Amino acid sequence: MATVDNTQQNNVVAEPTNNSVESTTPVEQEQLPLEDQIRNQIDYYLSRQNLSKDHYLTQRMNNEMFVPLEVIANFKVCIIIINQSINQSSLL
Repeated sequence: MATVDNTQQNNVVAEPTNNSVESTTPVEQEQLPLEDQIRNQIDYYLSRQNLSKDHYLTQRMNNEMFVPLEVIANFKVCIIIINQSINQSSLL
């Protein structure tokens, strides 16, 4: 599971787990609250399954396995999830 490090602003740390996190598409996640959609996607990005093959993300980790939040926020699926939420918002 991913956690935000309060001592280092705007960083996300990978906490290795034995859980296999499956990625879901934005369409499949549409029914979930925005926070859950983003959490699920970040959990997938930082899962052992994904990190074992995601060289782009692992190259951006520091020695403590922290990744700048802006790296994850700029991933295509995160942008799609946020844009879908904005487009469906009744507050606009």
